[in-house]
Amino acid sequence: MFEKRYKNSLENISADKYIRNKVLSKIESETEKQNKPIKPIYKTAIAFALCFVLVFTSVATISGINLIKDNFAKTRVNNELKNQTNSYEDVYSVIKEFKKSDLLDGIFPRKESDMELYVIEDYATDDGAVNAGGTKGENTSASTTDSELNNDYTNTNNQVSGVEESDIVKTDGKYIYTLSARNKEFRIIDAKNLKLLSNDFLLNDIIGLTNEMYLYDNYVVFLSNGQFGSRMTKSVVLDISNREKPKRLFDLEQSGMYVSSRLIGNKLYLITNYNLDVFNIVKNDTSTYIPTVNCENFSGQVEGDTINICPKPNSAEYTVVCGYNITNGKLTDTKSLLGSSQNVYCSTKNIITAGYNWEEEKTTVVRYSISDGKIDLKANESIDGDLLNQFSIDENDGYFRFVTTVDKQVKSYNDFGVGKEIVSVTTNRSNSLIILDKNLKKVGEVKDLAPEERVYSVRFMGDYAYFVTFRQTDPLFCVELKDPKNPKVLSALKIPGFSNFLFPYGDGKLLGIGMDADEITGRTRGVKISMFDISNPADVKEASKFITKYNYSDATSSHKASLVDVKRNLIGFSAISEDSGEYVLFKYENGNFKNVFSVNLETMDNAYFVRGICIGNKLYIVTEEFIAEYDLEDFKLINKLYF
Repeated sequence: MFEKRYKNSLENISADKYIRNKVLSKIESETEKQNKPIKPIYKTAIAFALCFVLVFTSVATISGINLIKDNFAKTRVNNELKNQTNSYEDVYSVIKEFKKSDLLDGIFPRKESDMELYVIEDYATDDGAVNAGGTKGENTSASTTDSELNNDYTNTNNQVSGVEESDIVKTDGKYIYTLSARNKEFRIIDAKNLKLLSNDFLLNDIIGLTNEMYLYDNYVVFLSNGQFGSRMTKSVVLDISNREKPKRLFDLEQSGMYVSSRLIGNKLYLITNYNLDVFNIVKNDTSTYIPTVNCENFSGQVEGDTINICPKPNSAEYTVVCGYNITNGKLTDTKSLLGSSQNVYCSTKNIITAGYNWEEEKTTVVRYSISDGKIDLKANESIDGDLLNQFSIDENDGYFRFVTTVDKQVKSYNDFGVGKEIVSVTTNRSNSLIILDKNLKKVGEVKDLAPEERVYSVRFMGDYAYFVTFRQTDPLFCVELKDPKNPKVLSALKIPGFSNFLFPYGDGKLLGIGMDADEITGRTRGVKISMFDISNPADVKEASKFITKYNYSDATSSHKASLVDVKRNLIGFSAISEDSGEYVLFKYENGNFKNVFSVNLETMDNAYFVRGICIGNKLYIVTEEFIAEYDLEDFKLINKLYF
């Protein structure tokens, strides 16, 4: 079982950050208590009873909360997860049950030092394909938003307009800000003169497994798990009003490993997974099982009434969601949910967290409403299958759409005289598109798509969803979503290879960046870009393709690594062939891709963590060791600055 899960983790891009397993244990309850009417004074007792939700799969569900009697007789309590009020004792009563199962032994790490071995280094979780989703009217068009058009510079490939995502390079059109994990440096460059203004702000206590930043006005926010082995995620806010002398203002810390974050205006929303050492929790020592937050106006353990209990936690782990005001370093709100999350979607109004449960083969999704730093847990539900990444989630007109890969285990048994034993386990795989309402109740679904394949990329575009599955060939599905209760598959284009990312590229066009592959074996053969004609959703076509000489690119593993500038008609990324690393730039003209520029990046190492940005009529290629400036008219080198 462990080997199968580990294999699945490696196979799926959106694999868990930890090797995890849910413990099933049976808890007895007093029969006479189960038939008594529920009164307000029993709220604490009800919260205590919520621990029972961990232990059975065949239980009745009312508003996401399950309670159970002996012999599987069911009692129902109308107490939605969002309305829970817990004390530390209530929380402990749930967590302690994770200690009771032998299933943990050898699978769930026993020691804090062992836990570190299961961390997957994940630059922005990635997130796989970029999704244009968001609430109605918030969709982005590749990397170009209204504000960028006005200021004439490109930005990070954000999932939702108005919701910033972190990256290793940022610009405000005048300065370029870079973050080097290799050299532990934060650099500020005057873009006009290509002059290094500052690089003496060392990040020795900040650099960790995840290293990205935000830019807001005269503030920069760094994100990091801290030094390796730390169980805290640290955000550091700088005042950069003096570009030559950045000043450290605030340290924001919360329990857990970094999962994701978003910046909306001056409000930072930070999501972490806080993994508990279940073998060493002590009831009277709440520091062993309650999350902590440290910032300008709060220091210590979060209150019990900000903790919620997931109906079926997928591990002994919290999802910790905090809001901060980065201009004053203050906590605006916090919510903790017992149950981990691997993927996060965020619009200007909602955060959706999603965590996969291996035993149930389902994903628990939770909706938080957000407003000016306030966080309110609204609803939770379980859906079949696993999400590729955050871009498998979308919000539109009050509905939430999900694309999942569904694995169903089929077990074969033999009776060897001592009871039935499993002799083989096979997995039936398919894919689904699921639509939920604001309460996360299912209203529509398309399922059993692309048997034995899995999702590789997703792009929601208003009333349509496009997603790619792959095994040997690449089916690009187009699903109409105009009627949320009746989604319809309009077309399914099959071509060799697959797209890791899908970007809108003007009217009726969809850009794919991924890999070419052998139609028979599925073996990848080179980085590939495709332009799909989606002008007729019922007849999607591959209008053009370009198979490069490169065998790898960061653009196939991080949506932030691509420059996709529809306004300037530019598609750029770094790539690696057998003997060199290069930055390559394409235009799409007269129905074909044209390689207009490529430059050697000097060393193979410089081909990783590269960003291309445009300011006015200049292209800047930013690597770990240098930044190079080119004229977009003739692509001649203007200047080059080594760090």
